[in-house]
Amino acid sequence: MPVPGNSLESIETAVQADSGLSEWTSSADIQGGLAAGRLINSVILNAIASTGVNADGVITTADLMLDEPSYLLEIVHTKHVDAHDLDP
Repeated sequence: MPVPGNSLESIETAVQADSGLSEWTSSADIQGGLAAGRLINSVILNAIASTGVNADGVITTADLMLDEPSYLLEIVHTKHVDAHDLDP
């Protein structure tokens, strides 16, 4: 179970609560950043689920290095490239 204030969702909550951010950043940019954050969070959670690295409830550095190159990191990178329409 996630610890409140210590989860991926807490990042979005913190951005939304930061009143100073909107002083220097347009609402469209903030919303775009939040949407990008939700997308990468989804990619990370799906990668964790598909690899089973969180079976013991703890994700370690060793879990991220399942093989060479790391399958988990490769999933995240590929989804990032796809989301931004970049050349790999």
